[in-house]
Amino acid sequence: MPSRREQVMGGVLVALLAVMAAAVYRAGTRPTPDLLLPDASLFVPTAEAARRNSEPLRRAVASAVSAIADPAWRVEADATVFEPDRLHEKIDGRAELYLRAGVRRLVAVTIASGDRFVDALVYDMGRPDAADERLADERPAGVSGIEIGRRGYTVAGSRFFVVACYYAQILASDDSAETARVAEALAHRLAPALGNTRCR
Repeated sequence: MPSRREQVMGGVLVALLAVMAAAVYRAGTRPTPDLLLPDASLFVPTAEAARRNSEPLRRAVASAVSAIADPAWRVEADATVFEPDRLHEKIDGRAELYLRAGVRRLVAVTIASGDRFVDALVYDMGRPDAADERLADERPAGVSGIEIGRRGYTVAGSRFFVVACYYAQILASDDSAETARVAEALAHRLAPALGNTRCR
């Protein structure tokens, strides 16, 4: 038979367990704000991560454009990155098409000479097959193929081609020989630069 001391200690332990159980229950029924928030250390800020992933492609495009050694043509603005949520700013009306295809980003830059200009648009489609699909879907019937990148074609002075996961459009403002010459030179500069840029 337990002694008086053991009986008292047993009662104290039972009482302590009851208090602890009640405290746990109350804590579980009240929301704790800190528990509802994700641990910020587990995440890289979205904007910073997007910038880091976009920078190699932006540099590749900017480098190809700057290599066009023609004093009559100038870069109108630095190569600009358009993440999916800003795609409409550059290609409004067609953004939804690219978003459905899984585009990750667009890098765009323009070079100009007087009233003439050439736009370089490079879409990071994420996968080579997605880039191929965009090229095929937009290719008009009967146009001439070109040997730039994995495959491509030309319409008037413009050039369209794919390299790795990238779909590039070199859009000439007119079909003059001069504008076509610059568009061709830019396409040949850009293709190897994209080939050396890892898809992200």
